[in-house]
Amino acid sequence: TAGDPSEGLRFYAVRYNDLVVDVDLAGHRITEGRMSPDDGERTIERVRAALLDPKVVGDLGALAERVHQLELLVKIRRDFLAEERDRIKSEAAARRTELVAEAETLATSHNWRKAADRFRAIVEEWKTIPRFDRDTEQELWVRLSAARSAFDKARRQHHTEVEKAQAAGKVAKEKLIAEAEAIAASTDWIAGANAYRDLMEKWKKAGFAGKPADDALWKRFRAAQDTFFAARKAALSQRDAEWSTNLAAKRAV
Repeated sequence: TAGDPSEGLRFYAVRYNDLVVDVDLAGHRITEGRMSPDDGERTIERVRAALLDPKVVGDLGALAERVHQLELLVKIRRDFLAEERDRIKSEAAARRTELVAEAETLATSHNWRKAADRFRAIVEEWKTIPRFDRDTEQELWVRLSAARSAFDKARRQHHTEVEKAQAAGKVAKEKLIAEAEAIAASTDWIAGANAYRDLMEKWKKAGFAGKPADDALWKRFRAAQDTFFAARKAALSQRDAEWSTNLAAKRAV
């Protein structure tokens, strides 16, 4: 026996409603940014194919209008995404250019630690910027790398010069210490005091030997001075005491 005609009509009506739901749902997702324009196009193609050979029961004209509205939404979304991409691309290029300009300024900086930290931060930020134009980005990266290399070369040269200066300062101060220790036991108080004054002036001009070496060298130099001047103080105190005793004896006579 044939089936109930109303059941057949209901089946085709459900299929129609399913198409309506597909179109409406796609429209909501496109509007909310949860569906890509390409996925929206696939929904449009699927529903249009169903309309060409309709096996549904419903208002086909209304469904076709819904598809048309979905097409408009897809176009608006596609245009928006294209504009957004262009904006992000422009901002990315501008930011990369700014970072390169800053790097080229830093290349001549002598604030070694601060500039080195900033170079590291620039490179880290560079990695986070969206990529669009490989050729332009490569050109900018070459400039950034050149600036960083120039800075690193200057910093290494500076450190080498500092190390040489500190080594020279250490040699000079070792020599002054040797001279200071050689006269630490002298009892020629006037000549010794004058010699230590001269050594102190030379010490000031000898240059920095670098920490902690400079501190250790100064302790040795100061120890030799302290030995001499402590002995001189003791000797002069003893002489003054003897003079006082002699003076008292003479007055008593």
